[in-house]
Amino acid sequence: MRDAQQRGAREVEVVLLKELLQIDPQDKEAQKRFEQLLIQQAKEARQRGDWTQEITILTTWRQTSSSETRGRIDATLVDARNNQQYAWMYENVVQLVKEGNLDAAKILLKEVWSNAPKYGDPAQVARTLGMRIP
Repeated sequence: MRDAQQRGAREVEVVLLKELLQIDPQDKEAQKRFEQLLIQQAKEARQRGDWTQEITILTTWRQTSSSETRGRIDATLVDARNNQQYAWMYENVVQLVKEGNLDAAKILLKEVWSNAPKYGDPAQVARTLGMRIP
């Protein structure tokens, strides 16, 4: 519950900072705080495996960033979009683990990671399967 409240407060702060930066795009302090919040939100979304949210946050950040920062954001967006394509497969892995079908889950998780090497393990099933995140 507390995490959700903190996320909500950060989301409100992001909206307010974005509005402030539309009024005064030269406000360096606001720009720095805005980027810090977006980075934090994107990281949290990635850890949860919420690729849609990560993509939305990165896209928002990209719209207000410098050209040098856009290159890094673009690379991260490529990974997030790729991960999003394999979310259904990872969800199947989680379900297989819940059902106790560990051999099938292990095979499928290897497939996820071979196609989306930066997917990670948001549901933390790798340990149960005796695997390490690549």
